[in-house]
Amino acid sequence: MSTNFSKQNSRLLFEKCKNNETEKALEMISNIENLRINVNERFEGGCTSFFISCYLGNLKLVQALVEIGKADITIESDNVRPFTVACVRGRIPVIDYLLTNFSDRIDPDSMITGCVGAAQYNFPQIVRRILGRGLDKYKK
Repeated sequence: MSTNFSKQNSRLLFEKCKNNETEKALEMISNIENLRINVNERFEGGCTSFFISCYLGNLKLVQALVEIGKADITIESDNVRPFTVACVRGRIPVIDYLLTNFSDRIDPDSMITGCVGAAQYNFPQIVRRILGRGLDKYKK
């Protein structure tokens, strides 16, 4: 992908993700190279399109951003990682997708913070999923 990104198109994708305009966002993602979109561009509060999609629990967008857009799943927004925000918001399908496909890329601190946040906000099913994967604070 070219490094000459279109800030305008990157922002437009972010807005489509933020407004949960799934079909329009998916159309943009499918044409990501021609539109010169940087899915890792940060906007409001340091959020990326991937972060806001995790926050909203939009699994279709999360999958497309990772699989087509090559989104970096570790980019933080205000020191919060996308995995953690999905846990705190109770976004089970997103958590399942990330744990199944990227558990090796989710750092232990995010797993612990996500687990604690899910427990605090009464999402025991997420706590079970995370603990079922095993938590090792010292795993790198």
